[in-house]
Amino acid sequence: AIVGAKGGWLGLESDLSAMHPQPNPALDAQTRIAQRMGSSPGSMIVYLKAASAEKLVELSHRVRERLATDAVRQAGVVGTYGLATLLPDPSLIQERRTAIGPGEVDRVIADFREVVSQSAFRADAFEPYVGALRHLLLESRPPTVNDLLERPELAKTVLAKDAVTATRAAAPTEAITLVFVDRPLEDAATRGRAVETIRAALVGLPGATLTGLNVISHDMSNAIQSDLPRLTIISIGVVLAYLLIQLRSIREPLLALVPMVFSLVVTLAVMHLLNQRLNMINLVTIPLLIGITVDYGVFVVNVARLAMREPPEVFERQLSSSVHAVILCAMSMILGFGSLVLTSVPAVRSLGLAVGVGVFTCVLGTLFCLIPLVVRVGTERRTAMQDALVERS
Repeated sequence: AIVGAKGGWLGLESDLSAMHPQPNPALDAQTRIAQRMGSSPGSMIVYLKAASAEKLVELSHRVRERLATDAVRQAGVVGTYGLATLLPDPSLIQERRTAIGPGEVDRVIADFREVVSQSAFRADAFEPYVGALRHLLLESRPPTVNDLLERPELAKTVLAKDAVTATRAAAPTEAITLVFVDRPLEDAATRGRAVETIRAALVGLPGATLTGLNVISHDMSNAIQSDLPRLTIISIGVVLAYLLIQLRSIREPLLALVPMVFSLVVTLAVMHLLNQRLNMINLVTIPLLIGITVDYGVFVVNVARLAMREPPEVFERQLSSSVHAVILCAMSMILGFGSLVLTSVPAVRSLGLAVGVGVFTCVLGTLFCLIPLVVRVGTERRTAMQDALVERS
């Protein structure tokens, strides 16, 4: 009833800080910095690839334009850093050349000198700046990637390492653009909204790919959410097929799965009641429980075969011995994994809790669900065989 009311499956952990020890001064400081400085250390990356260096610069400018819209700003993006930050847009070079003529240069410098003369500063002190201003306005050749490569310390912040080395053989065709956000991205909803908004903004822009740890985490969470139930069913099906081959019947493999199914359902219910979530650590609980808990059912089913050909006292003695072994094995497993609840990492604690609950409920399912079933089945079969022998005699 609990599992059905909650929708059956557990949701994924939305807070990535669950993967780190708690309390965590480093994470606390990171959160405080993000709040005080208005930016998050968890930036994302747009990987750029183009046919030439000039096309690479153009692509960087198109990315910056796409990420400067209101919709992207509302998702938390506050700025970018890439080739577009360091080099002019090649598509606007000719327009800017025609916009600044020799007469325009003289007018700008004259206006500058007039403003300086009216200020309290010495006009002659600004003459070196006037020369630099004239040079900037008259320079017809804009800076390119080659000029950037002459400054390796600056170039390596946006270009590939191979392109920055002194032995570079060809012009760079790969670069990155850093995307800065104004909020922490540990929360799944915030992270997902930012990632999907940026991806939507980059649609139709070949060569630009959003990536980074936050993006990979978002995609992995979506993949787990959609594939985990299906893969769980497949794994159970594989186990069932193997048992069908080994036990050469239909009833006994299905009986062997009873403790496992009981354990998985009750574990889900307990996790729901404790408000636990799936994370990258406790995900191993599901295949682990499928592999462990089916063993107990197989042991009991194999012992139950004695009920068909041995006296009841022999079957009861063998069943008692097997149950003692199952309980001993389960208790050692519970103690081993249960000790994980003492760790400081929430994700690891949830693993210890889930496996401990799963193994314990599997023992309950074995004792109070499976054993009554196999005893009844074995008794019915033994009675049927005895009746058949009587009829033959």
